[in-house]
Amino acid sequence: MKPACYLAAVAALAVGVAGCDDDRASVFTPIGPLSYDFTVASAPAGLPGGTVAVGGGAATLTLSGLRDLSSGAYQFWAVSQDAAGQDVYTRIFGSVVEFFTTPGLDPVTGGVLIDPVTGDTIFVTDSTVIATAASPVNSYTGYIDPLVFSVRIIADSAGDGSAVDAANTILVTLETSAGATVPGAAKFLWRRISAAGGGAVSFGNFGGTEVVDTDASSARDFIYPVIGVGRAGIRGLEISVDFTRIGRPPVGFFYRGYLLDEDGAATMVDILRTGFSAVTVENRISLVDADIDGLLPGVSSVAIESSQIRNCGSGSTVPSCAGSLSLSGKAPFRIWVPGKFVLTLDPKNGGSGIGLNVVFEGDLPEIVADTTISS
Repeated sequence: MKPACYLAAVAALAVGVAGCDDDRASVFTPIGPLSYDFTVASAPAGLPGGTVAVGGGAATLTLSGLRDLSSGAYQFWAVSQDAAGQDVYTRIFGSVVEFFTTPGLDPVTGGVLIDPVTGDTIFVTDSTVIATAASPVNSYTGYIDPLVFSVRIIADSAGDGSAVDAANTILVTLETSAGATVPGAAKFLWRRISAAGGGAVSFGNFGGTEVVDTDASSARDFIYPVIGVGRAGIRGLEISVDFTRIGRPPVGFFYRGYLLDEDGAATMVDILRTGFSAVTVENRISLVDADIDGLLPGVSSVAIESSQIRNCGSGSTVPSCAGSLSLSGKAPFRIWVPGKFVLTLDPKNGGSGIGLNVVFEGDLPEIVADTTISS
């Protein structure tokens, strides 16, 4: 408060009259738009995962969270060791089937089945064959259809003629070009079947075979940690979400922030970056390569210590804000509609639009969709 205002306010308490040249209507009026804050919490249900079952020379992989790719493919491998104790990666081939839910149809009328009690549509499970045992494949390009909930790969043949279930590990990699004969660095899903048999796969970075392994994990592995907290705020045309100590992405993955409306339509806010800093080389630096570059600001062996998603609506005059969000709602003064903010963990070669792997989410405060805002 200006000194003159302070004195006037004190005088007003005594005589009930005051005069001041402050540009606010009263000393209780805030300067600029209000900030509406909300919590962003972890929601890791969409992470890649699944199970492996082995027997009869084959391995059956039932996987979820494999979003569509714009290039490259997910590829399947059996890992064994040679006489020198070095890992040998052998391509494994088999059939691929997607499973999805679809509205059930009345066999008599052909109409959609409706629950007589709730009035909701009754959904049933169906499937689509991507590749058959007669024409086995070693790769899969993922799915984006929200009704698809899993993909099953029955790998029953290996490129070297060996039994698939005789391997140490069943491995899934994320390749940037299809048809790789040697796996790349993104070894992100695996199950150590020689040590622990069939069961849940691990998601992160596969660390290689250890002869002393006695369970499904190894000290050499990096298991993606579901950690961290997020705090968000909307102020005028600006949205800012600050994260503290979220998990470092597995190789081949990165973070993006989105706004979702009530119908699920997504608008990308930004990629994950460092926050503002007076040090130029640390200010708003892209963290797309946090998976492979441990020298980026705030990146440790397991976490990104401090990071941010931030953007503004087009036409905003907020300093140092990209202002690339399209206006929506009651244009030109509204950008926020009822919905939520989500942070996704996407493959770097993923398809366009929001992916399946939501790791943080938070509901936008209802008030921001009911308040005319400006920059």
